[in-house]
Amino acid sequence: LAGSDAESKRAELASDYARCLLGMHSDPVSPFESVWVSDAHLMMQEPRDEVLKTYRAEGVDVVDSFKLPEDHIAVEFEFMALLCQRALDALEKSDPVGLELAIKKQEAFLRDHLAPWVPDFCEKLRLRSTTDFYKELALLARLVVESDLRDAA
Repeated sequence: LAGSDAESKRAELASDYARCLLGMHSDPVSPFESVWVSDAHLMMQEPRDEVLKTYRAEGVDVVDSFKLPEDHIAVEFEFMALLCQRALDALEKSDPVGLELAIKKQEAFLRDHLAPWVPDFCEKLRLRSTTDFYKELALLARLVVESDLRDAA
């Protein structure tokens, strides 16, 4: 960003975001798990219900101001971050049982909800994006999920 006009860069990123993720393209990159893994490839399908059940089992609800389905990639990553924080809290409290449980929940969420679709989502976003920002963000997200999968194996 050094040496660039901040407003023109913001507009460029907003345009790329809208084109890729908000359906302003003939083949958008859907940020919803249901679209990627359900038989119908539509929003609000069984994967959304499953992820919502997982959140609620952990005492988590998506805030009312978030007006999108709960299987949005941002919410799924935020939930994974919460599980990671719970593992860190257990580690800091020297609670091996709590730590093991938190890690098992992370592995299950990774296996059941992130791994089946996030790498494909990231690859499509990387290919569809016109800005280096979204290309690199997609690459980073894909590498994190793939690395976590290798570590969980």
